[in-house]
Amino acid sequence: TEPLPSREAMLNALPFLLLNGLLIMGLSKLMWIEAIHRISITKASAMIAFIPLFTIAFAYVSLHEIPSRLDLFGAVAITVGSYWITRSG
Repeated sequence: TEPLPSREAMLNALPFLLLNGLLIMGLSKLMWIEAIHRISITKASAMIAFIPLFTIAFAYVSLHEIPSRLDLFGAVAITVGSYWITRSG
C-alpha cells in the first residue's frame, strides 16, 4: 500500500478532480436524459448494463489483463439478460 497523499498534494489536485468530476458527471447525465427521450427506459437500462463488458474489454486491450472465468461468466449473463429485457414480446 502507498502512504496517504499530503494535504498540499490533495489541495493541488482538487481543481482538476472537480473539473473532471463535474464535466464527466454533467455530460453523462445530459446523455442519459437525451437517451431516455429517444428510446425506452428499458432499452436504455439494458445498455447501461454493458458498461462492465466495456470495462473488461478496455482492461484486456489497454492493460493486457486477462479476464477470469468469473468475468466471462458475468459477461455472458449480462448479454443474455440484456437480450431478454429488450426483445419484443
